[in-house]
Amino acid sequence: MCNSKSIRVDILEEAVWKEMKMVLKEPEAMTKEYQLRLVKHESTQAKD
Repeated sequence: MCNSKSIRVDILEEAVWKEMKMVLKEPEAMTKEYQLRLVKHESTQAKD
């Protein structure tokens, strides 16, 4: 049995579409976020 909390799909769907609209309006924001995460990941890997 799954012990995870359930999430109302209508609330989740609204949140997802809100983010998708932002990405479609400002695709460069996604590119910047990807680059930041890549740099963070690479710096974490370098420490190992």
